[in-house]
Amino acid sequence: TTKVKLNSSGDSYFTGGNVGIGTTNPQHTLTVGNGDMMIFDSSDDANLYFGQGNTVDNCTYFHSI
Repeated sequence: TTKVKLNSSGDSYFTGGNVGIGTTNPQHTLTVGNGDMMIFDSSDDANLYFGQGNTVDNCTYFHSI
């Protein structure tokens, strides 16, 4: 079973453990520490979703920039 796949021209994923950016001890699926996080879209319509499940319909919070 592949645990990590990095592909410069396709899908990339991690299937086990937590991922940390700016930390060596991530406590959640994605932990960003000691810095800012930026989400952008070059067409000026970036969206940020929070919720349970894996579809937009299950979001509890949505913000469009």
